[in-house]
Amino acid sequence: MIETTGTQQPALPDSGRAPAPGAPEGAEVASAVRAALAVPGVRAVRVEADGRGAALLRLELEDDADEDDVARAVDARVRAARAAAIPAPAPAADAAPVAQPAPLVAPAAEDADGAVEGPTDGAVDGAVDGRGAVPGPSRPARSGRVPVPAVSSPTVAATPAPRWLGEAPQTGPAALAEPLERTVERAFEPAAERAAERLLLQRVEVVTEGLTTTSTVVLRQGGGLHTGVADAAATPTGAHRALATAAVRALESAAGGRLRMEVDAVTLAEQLGETAALVALSVLSGRGSERLVGAALAGADPHRAVVKAVLSACNRRFGFDLGDAPGARP
Repeated sequence: MIETTGTQQPALPDSGRAPAPGAPEGAEVASAVRAALAVPGVRAVRVEADGRGAALLRLELEDDADEDDVARAVDARVRAARAAAIPAPAPAADAAPVAQPAPLVAPAAEDADGAVEGPTDGAVDGAVDGRGAVPGPSRPARSGRVPVPAVSSPTVAATPAPRWLGEAPQTGPAALAEPLERTVERAFEPAAERAAERLLLQRVEVVTEGLTTTSTVVLRQGGGLHTGVADAAATPTGAHRALATAAVRALESAAGGRLRMEVDAVTLAEQLGETAALVALSVLSGRGSERLVGAALAGADPHRAVVKAVLSACNRRFGFDLGDAPGARP
């Protein structure tokens, strides 16, 4: 209820009542007092409790204020303040907005002095430095926002690093690719390193004593020697068979026991005006049994040609890297 002092003005209707101070609606009473003091003609406001426990506003008016006009204005102000203080209904739980996570960004780029640059709004209008000079346009801000890729640490850690030529073999998942990598590396190895692993024909020797011919073939690989020895009857075909057999025994030694070989046939034949040594072999390995054929031009040394025909047949099938040792003699 709103009353004015010094008059017989009847009280406003109950809509002008406000809760007594100290009640839970004390903030509403304070709002009503501020609204009343804002009305022109009101000098002071006093809050009293009426018989029903409601707050009663008593207004002290200016000397020239019209009581009716002031009372109506205060009533309107109090009603407006009360309406503004009523909170809006809370939204339903299922309609509550879901906060979106902020994107992961790196901190803004820093200058050399450590100051973080921020966005600028272009040139500074009318700004003058301490020396009276007008600065030029400010530098555009550098963007420091760097998106972070959504890659989990386990995924990155499980990815094998690239293997470079000449590095030590890796362990773990990357070691599974070793056979293929080793094949690629060998294609680019220096010739000197590959020559150290080549199987070279070191020496061929034929000794005939009485009715027996003994043939010796020596192969060199790196610092090791592999020797094969065989004998046969001292006949032209027997000597050739003994040479071929000695060659396969030396190859068996170089293969470390992974191969067993037998000589099926050896012959010297005329081909296109040249004499060639032809050799047929039977080879037994982990892949089974198979036959191989090799050939080599005889030239001035048919004994050495027989050995080269054996090496040629096995080189094409088993990948022996063969050649003549420097200074080799028959």
